[in-house]
Amino acid sequence: MVRYACEADIPLIMRLCEREHAASKWRDVPFEPHAAENTIRQFLSLIGRTLFVSEAGYLAGLVQPFGFSQYRVALEYAWYAEDGSGLALLRRFEEWAHRMGAVEVVAHNYLNDPRLEAVMAKRRGYSLMGSTLSKRLEH
Repeated sequence: MVRYACEADIPLIMRLCEREHAASKWRDVPFEPHAAENTIRQFLSLIGRTLFVSEAGYLAGLVQPFGFSQYRVALEYAWYAEDGSGLALLRRFEEWAHRMGAVEVVAHNYLNDPRLEAVMAKRRGYSLMGSTLSKRLEH
């Protein structure tokens, strides 16, 4: 069952964030629990942001105007599920985005799983939108 997250879900979401971090390309960057909790609280409390949770999954997202138009786009900020609820989380986010007036949803695949792209295209009607590039800056 997917539902809106609440304060009581923070420990679960924190554990899932840590697991997602460990599986990501940024696993060598320290996981900072205080920073993660602060981000979670922002998605719980700020207008234009949302956070959905399942038994072992979460999706955080926001709606903002396009930089060149009054129309809004919904951006998935973080999405991770270990319980098979990934598409259910995405579906709830899409419903929320529609109610918020978004004309499009943008979701990422940071774990670079080709199966996810295929399933999102086939079951949810997504298509690739360019590509994402990153560069590590040395400090």
